[in-house]
Amino acid sequence: MWQSRTEERTHISVGATRWMQLFQLRRSPEEESEETKLLKALYQAEKEYNVAVAYFREATEPEIIDEAIFRMEAARRKYSYFLKRVRSCSSRN
Repeated sequence: MWQSRTEERTHISVGATRWMQLFQLRRSPEEESEETKLLKALYQAEKEYNVAVAYFREATEPEIIDEAIFRMEAARRKYSYFLKRVRSCSSRN
């Protein structure tokens, strides 16, 4: 289980960076408004996930551990949502 979460975190980290690079290479500055907003939201969700993971690692009480798991799952879902939006936006263009 831990290995899969670690791999997922690495995948999240690499994914956001890769999408940001693709959009920077493919779009002119005038066209970046929607894509840039989505990428910033994607990057923010990635940071929230990393904060939640750090919070989980520091947690010692069962209630805090549960909260940390909740935060990690929420950040993961938020990331997935914005990743889908970025992908759909890139496939339209």
